[in-house]
Amino acid sequence: MNLIQQHKHWVRTNSNLIGAFEGALSTLTWLLPDRFSDSELSLEALNSLLGLLALYHESILQEPTSPGDQKQPVPWQQWLGAIQQVEVLIEMAAQSQARQGNMNLYTPLTAVEAVK
Repeated sequence: MNLIQQHKHWVRTNSNLIGAFEGALSTLTWLLPDRFSDSELSLEALNSLLGLLALYHESILQEPTSPGDQKQPVPWQQWLGAIQQVEVLIEMAAQSQARQGNMNLYTPLTAVEAVK
């Protein structure tokens, strides 16, 4: 069994611990000190990463376990959820770059909305 399959098996067997672990990590992000000049961007990146991890674990729990079950051909809800998790991060990064004069603020925002 490869590492990904072992992780999926662990998530399925310990699904009650996953929610508690993700909640604890999310709470810890509120306790991090503001040591960085772009601390808001760093914290939003961490929140986005934790949200994507939660979506991944949710997708594992929704996968069919028996070979006879059919899987949804395109997981649109998962893709939309992933976009929503990183949307604020992209907006904050775009604002930071626009303040420095490196890019137009509305280009990444338009791209995110077009993808949604």
